[in-house]
Amino acid sequence: MSMNYNEQLQHLLAEISQKKNLEMKRNELLSQRTNLESHIQELQKNMWKEEADVDCLERTGLTSVFYALIGKKEDMLDKEKSKHMRPELNMILLFRNGVSWTMISDILK
Repeated sequence: MSMNYNEQLQHLLAEISQKKNLEMKRNELLSQRTNLESHIQELQKNMWKEEADVDCLERTGLTSVFYALIGKKEDMLDKEKSKHMRPELNMILLFRNGVSWTMISDILK
């Protein structure tokens, strides 16, 4: 039994509405992905910066010697190591909140 024109029209209108809803959801998800990519890249930059700071304090350079002389080297080293771990912990939190490791690693490439 075939549908009459009104039923066909209603069916097509429902499909058009569903398509629009799916397109809006897709655009929202793409926007969220872009925001996540930016956030993860910022975390990676911070991690590299803090890693460089830790390396600087661990080497026998001017900064390291200065902090050793004033008795603050270990405090500064602990502080920089803590700051270095924060971006990594934030990435773990992203993973726990549903962002896949594959997505995170793809963004970091």
